[in-house]
Amino acid sequence: MNTLTIILLAFVALSLGIASVYFYIFARSKERFIQFWGLCWACYSCSLLLLIFGGSGGHEVFLAMRKVFDMYNLLFLLFGVYSFQNLRIPGYWWRFSLYLLIWVFLAVLYHFDLMSLYVPTSTYQICATAVICYLIIRFWQVPSLEKMTSVIIFGLWGFGKAAVSIIEILYPDNSPSFYLAEVIFSNILNFMVVVLYLHRAEAKLYVAEKQFKLIAENASDVIFFYRIRPAAFTYITPSVEKVLGYFPHDFYDDAKFYLQLVEQKDIPQIRELFHYQFPGRENRAVLRIFRKNLQPIWAEISTTLVLEGGEPIALEGVIRDITAMKAAEEQMLASKKSKEVFLSYISHELKTPVTSLLAYITALRGNTFELEEKRKEAIDIIYKKTLTLERLIYDLFQLSKLETKQFSFAFMVMDGQDLAAALTREYLLDIKSAGLKPVVKMDKAALNGVSVIVDEARIQQVFSNILANAVRVSQKGGAIRLSFGVDAKKKRLEISVRDYGAGIAAKDLPYIFDRFYRVDSGEHSAREDTSGLGMTIAKEIVEAHNGTITVRSRLQRGSTFTVHLPLYFE
Repeated sequence: MNTLTIILLAFVALSLGIASVYFYIFARSKERFIQFWGLCWACYSCSLLLLIFGGSGGHEVFLAMRKVFDMYNLLFLLFGVYSFQNLRIPGYWWRFSLYLLIWVFLAVLYHFDLMSLYVPTSTYQICATAVICYLIIRFWQVPSLEKMTSVIIFGLWGFGKAAVSIIEILYPDNSPSFYLAEVIFSNILNFMVVVLYLHRAEAKLYVAEKQFKLIAENASDVIFFYRIRPAAFTYITPSVEKVLGYFPHDFYDDAKFYLQLVEQKDIPQIRELFHYQFPGRENRAVLRIFRKNLQPIWAEISTTLVLEGGEPIALEGVIRDITAMKAAEEQMLASKKSKEVFLSYISHELKTPVTSLLAYITALRGNTFELEEKRKEAIDIIYKKTLTLERLIYDLFQLSKLETKQFSFAFMVMDGQDLAAALTREYLLDIKSAGLKPVVKMDKAALNGVSVIVDEARIQQVFSNILANAVRVSQKGGAIRLSFGVDAKKKRLEISVRDYGAGIAAKDLPYIFDRFYRVDSGEHSAREDTSGLGMTIAKEIVEAHNGTITVRSRLQRGSTFTVHLPLYFE
């Protein structure tokens, strides 16, 4: 064994070791081009082993098998070049390699000479190498220096492999020299592949950093990274200024700055969020925290432990402003409670007239009333209770449609004087029929030329409800004052109804427009046969007109209900 052969064997062993390391690294990668190049060096390692066996033993089978692995070495190199730029790999490369594999099998089976075996496979390698160079020049998006270096090294490798196959037949005595050059060049090619791999990793890292920066700088939530030992905020997103009013450096300068965000009673809870946790478990709390301007907000704070080598090193966390969500939740709870109260009121209000009806009907069926006069009186009561029940059901239907925005309105532009005249003309007789004196005050100068957008029928319903209450609480021979005008800013039409009855206590005024709310008005309470929904419906109708309804009252001095409707300006 001469010196050149010993050197060759040493380089072969070195290349096998390096190729094994590369294959291990590349096989673990999720990049397709790295996986293909890992297979490339696996094939080359097998080729070197077969070269040793074939060269020492002189068996042509080993040399034929070596040529197969050389062919697939270049094929996987080509596939890696395709995958490096995410190009589709044509299927004909697999078919051509299969045809050549069959040819090699036949050559070994029928003892073809090496020339007939090497020429087709070398031609295939030359074609594959030419395509490799074309793909790198045409499609690879890498710096020009790296592109040209890749073309030179990959080209020399492919064309060189094809040339060595022919040379080892024509000049068998010089083959070891060419094998040694091939092995040395293979390590240069390995180095080039590592450079490309590092370049791709660096490019991906740069893109990931840009994406993270873009997400972090535009995140609506506050994202932070908190080192455990020594305790410190190492990163916090700029959104902290928008959410909390503080700057990131406020947190960087003070590791315990988070304690200043909450009230004294909540300090133990927020401390727990920043202390050691169980790995993999998210720690979460909803706290009332304060912005820099002392404005309170509701925030959801969550932290998760970060481990390194099984040891806790940091906390990653998120601070999310949930003030709007909290308000919606509270509104939903209030709505649920209101619904429950509403249903209880309905059941109570329906139960009262129904119970009375059943009592009188049972008495009539049992002939309890012996006198005809008593029977007529019972029938009258049944009739009135039925009317009350019908009114209650109708009002409930109206209110439900108003609150679910299913109530239809026929809006139209109407002159202010015409609306005032229509309301007065419609209800003066009702006031007089109740034994009361109507007093009408109409500011014609203010009403001249003003218009409103209203559904006249619905406004009459509002006026009727207010007037019915006024009539109910007024004494016989008393007065009811109707006023029509425009407010001081000349932006709203004002319609007022004033009675001189018992008035409403200050404690009752905030609830006047609530469902089923009735004021205890002494002797008049006993004869109240309304549904308790009239003022609620009136308020809903007025608000649908973008208006407001208000009440002023003093005990024993009467009450004034005023409807404000926005004026229409062309």
